[in-house]
Amino acid sequence: MAKLMEKEAKTGARRAVLLLTVLLGVSICTGAQAEVRGEGAKLLKELDNAFVQIWEQVSPAVVNVDTEREITLPELPPFFQDLFRDWGFREREQRQPRERRQRGRGSGFVIDKEGYVLTNFHVIESADTIKVRFSEEEVYDAEVVGADKGTDIALIKINAENDLPAVTLGDSDTLRVGQLVMAIGNPGGALPRSFTVGHVSGLGRVLPRFAERMRYGFRSFIQTDAAINLGNSGGPLVNVDGEVVGINTAMAAFAENIGFAVPINSAKDILEDLKESGRAIRGFLGVDIEPLPKDVGKEYGLPDDNGALIANVRRGSPAEEAGLKTYDIIIAVNGQKISSPDELVRVITGYRPGATVRITYVRDKKERAVRVKLAELTDEQVEEELEVTPRLEETLGLTVQNITPDLAERLDLEVDEGVIVADVDAGSVAEERGVRPGDVILEVNRNPIKTVAEFRKAVAEVESGDWVVLLLNRGKQTLIVHVRKPQSAE
Repeated sequence: MAKLMEKEAKTGARRAVLLLTVLLGVSICTGAQAEVRGEGAKLLKELDNAFVQIWEQVSPAVVNVDTEREITLPELPPFFQDLFRDWGFREREQRQPRERRQRGRGSGFVIDKEGYVLTNFHVIESADTIKVRFSEEEVYDAEVVGADKGTDIALIKINAENDLPAVTLGDSDTLRVGQLVMAIGNPGGALPRSFTVGHVSGLGRVLPRFAERMRYGFRSFIQTDAAINLGNSGGPLVNVDGEVVGINTAMAAFAENIGFAVPINSAKDILEDLKESGRAIRGFLGVDIEPLPKDVGKEYGLPDDNGALIANVRRGSPAEEAGLKTYDIIIAVNGQKISSPDELVRVITGYRPGATVRITYVRDKKERAVRVKLAELTDEQVEEELEVTPRLEETLGLTVQNITPDLAERLDLEVDEGVIVADVDAGSVAEERGVRPGDVILEVNRNPIKTVAEFRKAVAEVESGDWVVLLLNRGKQTLIVHVRKPQSAE
């Protein structure tokens, strides 16, 4: 058996070298040139046929998604109204808002013979009418069955008399960087069912453009160099088995052939929810979380900086009922290790409401565990409570002042205790790292702070080189900021 495996490995390696030789056009200066070229051409032909077979298998199920929505153009500023009136335009036309029909085009793919089609949420967002087009002659009206803004996924449905071609959904969790993938879509809506080939260029990519909108933690995109252009949004990203592994979503404006796709498993996880409820149904823990800054983990008794640091526990949430507290660090859920806040959000929202999970966390340098019965994540909680707070670090380049009742009312503060950051020094590390005037410091090293004097005393007691841990309030957010006191601080 070992000899057979060795022989197969050598044969596979030889075929790979031959194919690489042909693809790169390298000249082999041996007496076996004819044999090499012949076998290389055969391998290329096999690859050629494989791409054609994938195209023939998948492309019939890829569709145009055409939308129309009514938009109202804003009223022109008075300066331009006067200018256009001077030019002879009628004043009435310039003062009234103008309504227009806006057309949009994207892509999608049929997932079953019943007529369900997957596409991107941003393709059909706010659409008044949706049409699914297989060809100029074969066009169907479509309705939205369910949509999930958090993952940028939408499920629409058409009613067709005949059986429809459908794709096979693969497993995006098995993807590896370097694998061949193909993107199929309708660039610009004018070049239907275009086929491009590339590789998985990266996994787990986070796109700033989508970070604010995708608040469920599903920010992990597939990066590919298979060309994705305007109009490709919603089309399938396919592996060499002809299985859909991603939904083409975005392209990088700063470069060529850098595109991004939502992993297909994100769609599979919520598909039944979209069909039955029109939305995704997810578990809810009720904590504001943030990452541990570099080299802070050991201060909490951790061997590294992995975990999700709780900055705030929501009132009435499952986390509060279970006794979780600010400064606790969640390191595992049902035995699954948690390395980051995004990972915690993905794991928790992967459970159904009502599920009981075992949360392992560290408090006061001791590992503990508690069972928590999850609630349901609502749209309001998505907007206000489960946003992963941004990572902040600061030094003490700031000015604080006491909070008076008048100040709290004028600034509409969410809290009435602590000290408020009145100013941040220009050019200071605090400014560079995002500390803002208006932030309220609630605690220093876990001790409540009510006055400027208490703040200064607490900071003064920290030795140079030691950590200053600040608990901040910003609007509806609670942040934990770790600062290593510099030698020059007083």
